Amino acid sequence: MSPSDLEQALHALMEGRAEEAEAMFERIARSGSGVTGGLAWAYLGRLRMLRLDVEGAREALERALHQAPDHFVVRLERGAFFLRLGFYPEAIAELEMALRSAPEGMAREHVYRLLQRAWERGRGSFVRRAVLPDLRTWLQSLRGDRGGKRECSSSSTSSSAWP
Repeated sequence: MSPSDLEQALHALMEGRAEEAEAMFERIARSGSGVTGGLAWAYLGRLRMLRLDVEGAREALERALHQAPDHFVVRLERGAFFLRLGFYPEAIAELEMALRSAPEGMAREHVYRLLQRAWERGRGSFVRRAVLPDLRTWLQSLRGDRGGKRECSSSSTSSSAWP
């Protein structure tokens, strides 16, 4: 398969002919090798993720990485995949790799925006993980009083009712 086949598949995708594009990418990916095959697998990963086929997307993106490990699009699609799933450290690593080889202009700005989103969400997930164990302990301490139940009414709360 040639780069022009890949261009035709991308054109079909941009025109909204997703099923046709997917079939073309599949054909290119199965018969192509190197960068062209890797890019086809990367776009297949995107399409499968849009269909909520997470396992199919993961498999396609792994194949893309195997065939074109240094290509910007492969790293971008993998980063977007991990970001959608909430795997922020993985998303950050992939998007940083994509940013290193991103062409100047809109593509680079897009990667940077995704990377910022991953950093922001990743920071929030760390805070949640750090705070939840303390919250559980606090809730368990509430249940530990008075035989596992805690009396509470909105009209009378004494200072002993709350830690």
